[in-house]
Amino acid sequence: MWVENSFVIQVLDDNEPPHLIDPISLGGRYGEAFEATIPLDAFGDPDEGQTLSYTALGLPLGITFDGPSRTFSGTPTAAGGLPVTLTVSDDGVPALEVNETVYFHVATGLISIEVENTSRAYGDENAISITLSGVVNGDSITFATVCHSVDSLRFAFVRDCSLT
Repeated sequence: MWVENSFVIQVLDDNEPPHLIDPISLGGRYGEAFEATIPLDAFGDPDEGQTLSYTALGLPLGITFDGPSRTFSGTPTAAGGLPVTLTVSDDGVPALEVNETVYFHVATGLISIEVENTSRAYGDENAISITLSGVVNGDSITFATVCHSVDSLRFAFVRDCSLT
């Protein structure tokens, strides 16, 4: 007696984790408003139709991250570079994730000085008006001494100046 059976073997793909496609660079300037969004194509998932979700840890002070919009925003309150861990997860079964370290560089703030040197008669006090902008977050700048010469007024951020 001969028995014939047929069957179908269906091979299912295993879920694969998301992966970084385009490196991400983040940076802002100390004391200035910052906003950056991770591009949709920065990460990919080989499994079609899966939705990716995003979280970030180790952000600079003053910066927040909104996962659904993939957006970093805020005002950095300290200069320097920090490694930020960006976790991207898929919604496959089982859900998988990838952790990428992204360096967030916060540049020092820009400080500008405007000095108004007005004409004055010989022998009058050598006074100048200084406007300082770019100082933020409770920073302070101290002018130690204003230097001058007979011919022109010079100023410096120095501890000690003498008349010439």
